Amino acid sequence: MTNRSGKDKNMPYDMKNSRTVKDRIGDLFTKRPGNDFFLNFHTFWDTKTESKLRSYRYLTMKHCFPFLAPVFLGTLLVFSPGCSGTPPPEAVPQTVPRVTMVFDRMEASGPDNVTLYFFIHASNPGAEGVVVEPEKSRMFINGKELLAGFSGSVEKTRIDPGMRKKIETACGLDLKNLDPPLPPETTAIDTKTILELAFAFDGGEHGSVVTGADFSFPRIREPEFSIVSIAIMQAELINTRFKVKVRIENPNPFPMTFSSFTYELYGHDRFWADGSEADIYTIPENGKAEEELFLVMNFINMQRNLLDQVIAMRNVRYRFTGKAEIGTGVEYLPSFTTAFDLRGDSEVIK
Repeated sequence: MTNRSGKDKNMPYDMKNSRTVKDRIGDLFTKRPGNDFFLNFHTFWDTKTESKLRSYRYLTMKHCFPFLAPVFLGTLLVFSPGCSGTPPPEAVPQTVPRVTMVFDRMEASGPDNVTLYFFIHASNPGAEGVVVEPEKSRMFINGKELLAGFSGSVEKTRIDPGMRKKIETACGLDLKNLDPPLPPETTAIDTKTILELAFAFDGGEHGSVVTGADFSFPRIREPEFSIVSIAIMQAELINTRFKVKVRIENPNPFPMTFSSFTYELYGHDRFWADGSEADIYTIPENGKAEEELFLVMNFINMQRNLLDQVIAMRNVRYRFTGKAEIGTGVEYLPSFTTAFDLRGDSEVIK
């Protein structure tokens, strides 16, 4: 029995298809004039099944590429080394600690020694505990970064997962020894503090965060003293009274009140007299005043010739030292004690 192609159905397959496998593969890829290679699917399919040729369809390589490319790439991924196993789970990165820095208060032990206190509000949103500690601090005054004259301290702190902590930090300023120095006429100080904090999670992840705060305050400058004149008011056998006129200048934009004044007078390197005053005067802002201070020189324990020298003296090489308690009315330093030590030559007025 034969089929429509003229071949016996009972014949072995190899005898029915005398063409070699190589010829059949060649039939699969055929070159058509003016076109790319195409796949003649019916050639292999119809010959093998001996079915009736009902259609003659061609698929060019250009049309097949979108379908073949994913299959090819997927095969490469499946059989590539290292892709057959399940990759290890990646470590979940911890959330960086959140920190903010706010000014709290200011304290001072004198006009040139001040301390600024800040609070650092730190929170740990991560799933592990974290340790926070200071790494670097920077300070700017009136727009210039300080190289010396300031110091800071922050305690090393541990924060548990999901918790918050308030950390106090202090920054000390030595206004007389800043680098770069403050200009003498400076009346206001604008500060900017920048703090870099290092953090380390329990799992080993670490890094740093930066925070900062600003604060401004009026500068308090000490009064300036100078001797105007030294006069002998009365010369007696035992006591001699002196009057020392002192000029005091207030360089601040606020008044200064002198609540107490103690002083000593030396002449030619020898102690002459001392004295004290209380609640004496107020120097207006950016003003000056001349005040008279009275001293008594006692000769009981001195040689007689010293009295003669003082009475006959026309000029004196003096040293005038003392302390004054001054009120400022400024919140961070309402009062302070200033010391003075004046030396020079002066005419002795009689």
